[in-house]
Amino acid sequence: MTKHTSSQRAAPLNEVTKRCLRWCDAAEDVVREIAAELDRLNRERRDVEAAALTAIEARLASDAEIAADRLLVVDGEGWHRGVIGILASRVVERTGRPALVLTSVDGEAHGSGRSIAGYHLLDAITSADRHIAETS
Repeated sequence: MTKHTSSQRAAPLNEVTKRCLRWCDAAEDVVREIAAELDRLNRERRDVEAAALTAIEARLASDAEIAADRLLVVDGEGWHRGVIGILASRVVERTGRPALVLTSVDGEAHGSGRSIAGYHLLDAITSADRHIAETS
């Protein structure tokens, strides 16, 4: 192999290497953008969660009847469906009682429940099904 053939073979590899490095730099920028967007969305979710939890705590503090129930059922208008499970967990952590958290968006209710040891939440809900209205 001569010096000339060696450099001919190396030239395409150098070009490929340069292209790969440019691609990696571009990919790194995209990854940074995605990470920044995920961070923004996570901060937004935490803010939504905190506001809803504040509303729940205020309701429990102001309504002795609800606060005294063995099963806490709280609802809010327009709470993001992505946080209601987290909210149910927070209510259980703070009160030590099972909780159902419901939200209504565009006239449709969605909910999530969390329980405590020794209390079967699904059994409690199904035993009260005759009191729960379903609309379609």
